[in-house]
Amino acid sequence: MIGNVCSTKLWEGNCALQSLLESQQDKFSPSYHRWLTPEVFGQQFGPSDADIQSITDWLTSEGFHDVRVGPGRSVIEFSGNAAQVRQAFLTQIQSYAIKDAAYVANSSDPQIPAALAPVISGIVSLHNFPKKSHSRFLGDVRRDPNSRKLEPLFTFPNPNNGKNFYGVGPGDFANIYNSRTLVNSGNDGSGQTIAIVGETQIDPTDVSDFRAMFGLSNNFPSSNIVLNGMDPGITSQGEESESDLDVQWSGAVAPGATVKFVVPSRWA
Repeated sequence: MIGNVCSTKLWEGNCALQSLLESQQDKFSPSYHRWLTPEVFGQQFGPSDADIQSITDWLTSEGFHDVRVGPGRSVIEFSGNAAQVRQAFLTQIQSYAIKDAAYVANSSDPQIPAALAPVISGIVSLHNFPKKSHSRFLGDVRRDPNSRKLEPLFTFPNPNNGKNFYGVGPGDFANIYNSRTLVNSGNDGSGQTIAIVGETQIDPTDVSDFRAMFGLSNNFPSSNIVLNGMDPGITSQGEESESDLDVQWSGAVAPGATVKFVVPSRWA
């Protein structure tokens, strides 16, 4: 069983944080695009050392192990078994069978000690239910043998006006948003890195096949997958499809950029 704790102390400086976020997008501000590292963010907006120490000491006293404070100081990860969770958070961990799949989850809201309540927002998760993917498979494409262009093999109706939606590819995106000129002039994301955070592992060949099909350079090797902790494997087909979509299309919009797919520790 793995869980994590989020601190409310992060938001005591909410006004200062909001001001910083706005100034980072203001071209006339000296803070424009001056992004903070996680460590600096934690120092400026995270909880105090004393608050963090109180939480980690309590987790350790309850028998949890592998207690790790995130670099941004807003999340504390820890590991333990169901009995320790029951004792520490006063909630039962039950097994559930839903649509022929087995899951474990807390059966009631976890409780936090009153002494720590001012610094803890809550528990992110004590279960292994995967997040529901918003992607939907709608059809295939074909390549015209003469023009070599890709064409959608499907349409689907717009319920608002009765007209049709049509599937698009990277080239269509460039035309629709008038970005082809930018890409052709070298403003294609080269020298930039895009980080995509997902809930599950992906197969890098899915990304390579997508880029090859649409004539994009193959710049997504398996080393572009960054594991923050143990490899969870592919835990959900729906979530994998969502992650594939995010990685593929971020690279389609900025074909010269380096796309990194980050897989965080699996919270159960």
